[in-house]
Amino acid sequence: MPTDGVDDLADQGFTITTEDVADTVLDFVPIVGGAKDIYKGIRDGDGWQVAIGAGSIILDIFTAGGASVVKGGIKTGIKAGGRYLAKNSAKQAAKAGTTVLGKNPQYILLAGKLNARRLNIPANIWNKMTPAEQWAANVKFLDRTIARGDIIVLANPVKNINDVSGFFRRELDYLIEKGYRLSKDGTQLIR
Repeated sequence: MPTDGVDDLADQGFTITTEDVADTVLDFVPIVGGAKDIYKGIRDGDGWQVAIGAGSIILDIFTAGGASVVKGGIKTGIKAGGRYLAKNSAKQAAKAGTTVLGKNPQYILLAGKLNARRLNIPANIWNKMTPAEQWAANVKFLDRTIARGDIIVLANPVKNINDVSGFFRRELDYLIEKGYRLSKDGTQLIR
C-alpha cells in the first residue's frame, strides 16, 4: 500500500514531539522566536543560540516579520535532521564492538576471552569451500567489521607485516587497503 512517507520517516528516527511543535510554532512568530532563542541560549550557555536569537529579532524588525517564516522552516528541518543523525549515530555506536583477527587457534581463543566477534564458519563447511569461496566469506566478514566500526584486535601481534602469511596476511592487506594501519605495538588495526 502506498504511504505518504510519514511512516517511513518515523521508522528512520524522525519523530515530532509536542515540544517540537510548540517550539516550531514559536519560531514562526516574529520577535517571540528570537526571544525564545536568546532565553534558551542563555539558559544552556550556548552563545551561538543567543546570537541567532538576536539576529532573528533584528531581521524581524527590518523585514516586518518575514524572516521568522524562513527561520522557522530552516530550524524545523535542522532539528529533525539533527535528531535523526544523533539517534542513528548512537545506534551505529551501539552496534560497534571488537573483532579479533589472527592465526588459528589464537584468534578463536582471544575472541572467546574478549567476548569479541571472529570469523566463525564451522570446520566441516570451511573445509568443503574452495579457497576463492573461503576468501569471499572472509571479505564479507571484514566488510561487516568495517561497517560496524569495530575495534580490530590482532591475536598475533604484528611487528613486521612481511613475517605474516596466509589468510591473516590477506586480511591485513585488505584492511590496510581500506584505510587501516597497524598500531605502534602491533596489537590492533586502527584508522
